[in-house]
Amino acid sequence: MAETQFLLAHISDLHFSAGTVQNAAGHSHSIELLRGLETNIAQLPALDRLIVSGDISNTGDSQSLINASGWLFDQIPIGNGQSTGLRLKPDRVRVVPGNHDAWNAGSDGALVDRRQKSLAHYNYAFPQHAIAPKGCYFDWLEKDGHGLYVACIDSCFLGDTAKSPHSTFGTLRYDEAIAKGKLTLNQTETLLQWYDQGMRGTLQDPNRPGSYIDPGTYSKALKILVMHHYLFEPPEHKSDYFMRVQQRDLVFRNIALSDFDIMLCGHKHIAAFETRQYGEHIDDRAAGRYMLNYFRRLIGLESLPVQLADEHGKKISKALTLVAQTIGSWFKRGAPNRSAGEIADKVFELLKSGLDDPDGLELRVRTFLHENGAAGASTLEAPELKAIQKRIAAGLRLQERTELRSISANVSKISSSLLGRPFLQIMSGSSAKSLSAGDSKRSFNVYTIRPQANGWDLKCERYNWDGSSFSAPLVQQQRFDRKV
Repeated sequence: MAETQFLLAHISDLHFSAGTVQNAAGHSHSIELLRGLETNIAQLPALDRLIVSGDISNTGDSQSLINASGWLFDQIPIGNGQSTGLRLKPDRVRVVPGNHDAWNAGSDGALVDRRQKSLAHYNYAFPQHAIAPKGCYFDWLEKDGHGLYVACIDSCFLGDTAKSPHSTFGTLRYDEAIAKGKLTLNQTETLLQWYDQGMRGTLQDPNRPGSYIDPGTYSKALKILVMHHYLFEPPEHKSDYFMRVQQRDLVFRNIALSDFDIMLCGHKHIAAFETRQYGEHIDDRAAGRYMLNYFRRLIGLESLPVQLADEHGKKISKALTLVAQTIGSWFKRGAPNRSAGEIADKVFELLKSGLDDPDGLELRVRTFLHENGAAGASTLEAPELKAIQKRIAAGLRLQERTELRSISANVSKISSSLLGRPFLQIMSGSSAKSLSAGDSKRSFNVYTIRPQANGWDLKCERYNWDGSSFSAPLVQQQRFDRKV
């Protein structure tokens, strides 16, 4: 019996322009590289998905995006009776836009119109991969009871006009017109909502209308996030303010809350394969929110993100303040060796006491903080605390509370598992942008993903352009354990 596996290919930064004739000068894409990709991808008959992580076009104009769509899903003429194209079905391809797709920098109308047109251009060329209105969509692949969950995010302001006191409504500010990316509050909340639904068995399978993803399969699934921008600079490269995701640490912590294992991206035209541990970037607030969300999900409430701030540092929502923020400040003052995981466990134990006495939960929270030197500090704010109390008191029977206490008995394993988990960022180099003199840094990736008894194995094969073809691959591997 053949071993179960999923096969994904990953290309990025194609930079299509409007023309396609192979002997014409000035293409921002390379016909030679496109044909090389066609040859190699055609040799992957068992391909489950092709991932395209942004900068599909060079200027976001309609014709360039249509050419890209034509090459992905059919063929485009390149002159002399020849053509090139992948001829893949749209449901086998997953696409996100890049900053070049959101710019419309050519002669395509006045500056005031360009951002609005970028959304229309992209959605017209890729109607089955439309980004609006939530700024994200997800895919589900399942074989032999094993699942891959793939969430695709627009990190590039597509269709998002500038609305701030520092610019005229509808125009592009300088800091938005460059390469920086973002995840919005709406996108973060949507990712968390999908995760909650997946864990509860209420997440609809996008490939089978009317069917729901099994929660046990979803909980064990390998979870992949796709966006154009990267979180962490590739090894041996200096941090680039104008290329990175805004509020990176907050974005990463919220990614952790949605259980992602891998991020696939592009943007920098550099291929990289880098594994980090969640614990390197999870602070007390994020660890507390992780366990707070676990508790909310346990009693039937939706998850909430780590508190976000806008680009000027102003808090978006006071209702997202964490218990862990205050409890963590006491632990640091009175017991500096406490880890974020221990803090998270303490937060959870405090909230779990509400299963026995929801009416007294608020008093216990305040008493705990007062006794430990944090009197008067902001804790779990009233709206969230009252929602938890109301749900336990009015929505859970005594037997259900008893069952939940039993389920949550080994909760410390969950927080420690989070902090020790690997997070893999894989960047694809530019796959088809025209080569400059002496430049041969073009590549694409192929991922073979296999479920194991207690986790997943991933093999990444990177194919680099050697000047005339894509060479034999560089192979890298990563293991993902599922111990909890």
